Amino acid sequence: MADEAVVTSIIASPIRLPLWIAVDPTCLVAADCATQSCQDINGANDLAKDLGRFVNARARVDGARSFGFRVAESTALPDRPGKGKNPASLDLSDTSTKEDPVMSMSNASIPVFEIGLNALSAVLDKAETYAAARSIDPATLLSARLFPDMFALTQQVQSACDQAKNGGARLAGIDPPRYEDNEKTIAELKARIAKTVTFVKTLDAKKIDESADREIAFPLGPNMGHMRGADYLNHFAVPNFYFHVTTAYDILRHCGVEIGKRDFLGTIPMRVT
Repeated sequence: MADEAVVTSIIASPIRLPLWIAVDPTCLVAADCATQSCQDINGANDLAKDLGRFVNARARVDGARSFGFRVAESTALPDRPGKGKNPASLDLSDTSTKEDPVMSMSNASIPVFEIGLNALSAVLDKAETYAAARSIDPATLLSARLFPDMFALTQQVQSACDQAKNGGARLAGIDPPRYEDNEKTIAELKARIAKTVTFVKTLDAKKIDESADREIAFPLGPNMGHMRGADYLNHFAVPNFYFHVTTAYDILRHCGVEIGKRDFLGTIPMRVT
């Protein structure tokens, strides 16, 4: 139910405007001033700003808690509308053993490739189990494709590995390892994934973090592509990686393998309560 102090701020007047009123950080009430008008547009704007600051601050608290930060009791947050001082504020002393949650270049690449590849490997496990249970030749799955002009499953897995190792290596300023692309079985594809994960985990995070403004040059068909490190990661390396991981998943799902979104996501850093 709407806070009485907030409701009383909406009274009749000729001025009409839409207003979002935050009664509690967990409850948003939409007051449509087409029927409920505001007496003073300046007062309405001030109220909206105060409410916005409160909700944003509460979001920062919730976000900090999700990363393991301690939320101390003080008065640093904006006053809660109609409720006086809010007792919660941020104490950014990390009491957990988690990694720095800041979205650095290395945090946006190394864990993404590692988790995505491990999830892909687990999906291949389910494909192998599915084939054995139904007496299907695994080669049938490996040669499956969504459309004749698209890569088959084998090439999708190989390409996902390539995007991870090549993208990570270029950001770290080193040459990526070269693979022979000669995998013929699910076990061999899983070995390629494991080898790629091992390589990605050896990349120098500091070097990757320093690559945001460095030019990355990479083969692009018969040409060479040139991008800033941050643009290369966000708009080329990661999207291409997920394109092939997603297509591999889609091929297996289309073939009947019983996999779902959780299989695609893999083991992500999430706490469930």
